[in-house]
Amino acid sequence: MSKKFLQFTAQHGIHKRHSTRNRPQQNNLAERANRTIGNHITAMLAESGLPFSFWGHCITSMVHVWNCFPIASLPSTTPFKAFYKRKPDVSYFRVWGCTAYVHIQKNKCNSLQPHAETCVFIGYPTGYKGWLFYNPTTCQTCISEQAKFDERYFPCLSGSKQGSVPSFALSAPPTTPTPSLLGPPPLSDEGGDDDLPPKPPVEPKSAPVTSKTSPKVLPQVGDAPDESDDDLPYAIPIGPELPRTPSRAPIPLLQPPPPPRRSSRNPAPRRAYWLLGKPLFNPSNEQDDANHADAEFQPVEFANSVSGLDLCNYKIAMSAPDTDRWREACNTEILTLIANGTWELVELP
Repeated sequence: MSKKFLQFTAQHGIHKRHSTRNRPQQNNLAERANRTIGNHITAMLAESGLPFSFWGHCITSMVHVWNCFPIASLPSTTPFKAFYKRKPDVSYFRVWGCTAYVHIQKNKCNSLQPHAETCVFIGYPTGYKGWLFYNPTTCQTCISEQAKFDERYFPCLSGSKQGSVPSFALSAPPTTPTPSLLGPPPLSDEGGDDDLPPKPPVEPKSAPVTSKTSPKVLPQVGDAPDESDDDLPYAIPIGPELPRTPSRAPIPLLQPPPPPRRSSRNPAPRRAYWLLGKPLFNPSNEQDDANHADAEFQPVEFANSVSGLDLCNYKIAMSAPDTDRWREACNTEILTLIANGTWELVELP
């Protein structure tokens, strides 16, 4: 320990206790944390393919993310919230070591040069609102807040270890094996049919024997046939047997589609739904009342009318059987218009 550290502990009354040599179990909490951090950075370096020289950026990023998640000692909260008294923001977390396309500022490129460069994400810089990137081409690091991440691809991995990117190209249909021209292969006996009677042996068919003697030449026109060879057919020269090609099934001819089926029923005429009934009596006659509503009707066209019988004037309404209801409806309508201030009474000019 340094003298400055010993002086600090003495001034603040801190009692120092040393662990025994080669006994890390006495400092179990710190040793367990160190082992957990070591396992994490080993996995991160192996997954990203970055060299061991990046272990400092790796452990800094790992501890930064670890402090924003619940741990065993704080199951209901996080170390970040316990220290700062607010919830951490995890929206900017990215996969460590993935590909990032970092935006190049305008003062560092012209209009004809690329506006982004391919880099590797390596951490969260302290004191900046952005990410830390490593450029494999220039071997330099940069800090930027404008970047597009491809978390499926790790540029530092070799081609054999790189995860395959999903492709949307049309793949060739699987080819089916062509059957053998000599017939199906012989099946092997797998057992299970011992209780059945044995089948009789099949005698192999002997192949036809072809004569190796020279074939007999056909006689020319005008030559008399030899009497000694009258009972023998004339031989035809035989060449090497050509391989047989499997016969293809004939392609069926396209049949014309059958004619569409038509219904044999006669459709019913459309009903004139817009025609309503109108009474034959004249509603202007005071002697007629609402009882004539059951009289004969004749169809007449109406626009924007409702079903039922509406009275045309006040006199007919007052002579109808339900006069009290009509009077109550009129009074209610008048009171509603007055309450809404529909009009204003003024003196005549």
